[in-house]
Amino acid sequence: MKNIVRLKSINIKNIKNVESGKIEIIKTINDDGSIIEGNILGIYGQNGSGKTALVEALKILKIVISGESLERNTFDLISSGSRSATFEFEFYIFIKNILNVVKYRFVLEKFEFENNHIVRVMNEELYYDTLPKTKGSKLKTLIKFKGIGEISPVCLKNFLRQDEESRIELRLLENNTHIERRSIIFSKKLRKKLLENKNFNKIFDIIEILSNYGGRNLTVVDNRELSIIDANILIPLAFKCKEGNKINSGKIVLYLNKPHELLEEEFELVESIIIQMNIVLTKIIPNLNVSIKKFGNEFNIDGKTMIRFQLFSKLGEKEIPLKYESEGIKKIISILSALTVVYNDPTYCLVVDELDAGIFEYLLGEILEIISKFGKGQLIFTSHNLRPLEVLNKENIILTTTDRSNNYTKLTNIKCTNNMRSVYMRNVMLGVDKGEALYKETDSYEIRKAFRRAGRDIIG
Repeated sequence: MKNIVRLKSINIKNIKNVESGKIEIIKTINDDGSIIEGNILGIYGQNGSGKTALVEALKILKIVISGESLERNTFDLISSGSRSATFEFEFYIFIKNILNVVKYRFVLEKFEFENNHIVRVMNEELYYDTLPKTKGSKLKTLIKFKGIGEISPVCLKNFLRQDEESRIELRLLENNTHIERRSIIFSKKLRKKLLENKNFNKIFDIIEILSNYGGRNLTVVDNRELSIIDANILIPLAFKCKEGNKINSGKIVLYLNKPHELLEEEFELVESIIIQMNIVLTKIIPNLNVSIKKFGNEFNIDGKTMIRFQLFSKLGEKEIPLKYESEGIKKIISILSALTVVYNDPTYCLVVDELDAGIFEYLLGEILEIISKFGKGQLIFTSHNLRPLEVLNKENIILTTTDRSNNYTKLTNIKCTNNMRSVYMRNVMLGVDKGEALYKETDSYEIRKAFRRAGRDIIG
């Protein structure tokens, strides 16, 4: 059986307006690696209450464990007035027929370099334990890196700093990863070093599995990507598909407002994605397909063949450029290949901010209900549309609170006969759930008065 990775919990501090928030995801994997059911997590709450902060945290996780450089604007995600932000993620990892729980903790710290405000990845810690746990067992330290003088365990420290040359090499690696806004634990150089010593096979295996998970099986779709769709400029296609013995995964971004040019092999990948997507699309929106119109071939400066093409929407016999389709259809097309992977692949996780944007609420409910009952992967989404509350279980729903030191909670005292949508709205109106405020109360009279005052200069 292949290695399986699934998110178990998320704990963040000082990200945007979230001082502290922890989310536990229900266990949907057995100790033998078999999947119990699809794992969906919907996050609901007031505007500005911490939903997008969670999406940003997962995007940061993806970048860090993939060994890539964090974006420069990550600096701005750390809460105002704070010097650092803390991240802690737990995973279930099924490896070599054994289920493990793994915890990865790190800190993003603000610092200045050459008059630029950037962040660096600090205080990385990686722990694990095998399941089922024995009574009183604690997570074991795989690796801690708080600087070249503070490495755990001692045997790893001695190995990495075994001579003066190794110490200099490690110091250079540490400095470079800080400047490049990357993780040292997930750097290729450290992994290569670990591979040299069989005593550290366990550390290497878990780091390698998490790195592959971040690069291939964790996909985050944020609001910035949705905005370029809304502006009719580009459409990003999140995908994972197999070509021969090779697995391709990631995102490919295509023009909406003009024809696109790709190398021949890249165009073939787009064709594969569209063929895969159309199988489901025509069932979600009856008789709708995405077609590709080619406008001929050209040669680039290296003499390689470039194919010029544009995406079209085809409903029955009518065909129009995709850019003229509704925002909801373009949104579905953008993530549909990734949703297909969620349905079929137990180690794939798709994170989507504002999943409901532009999508008919009944259709949204149908898709989520199908994935929750029959899917194998994980889907984490934020939404304002309350339809999912009527089709998902209470364990699948996280609510944001107005308490920034305890930002996430779940609905309690839900009976099987309750309509969760009604319960949620009642809690919002009454103001509390198990003592936690779900909505920062507004006053309709004060809102009306504010509209009148703001309009005085308009109408005289």
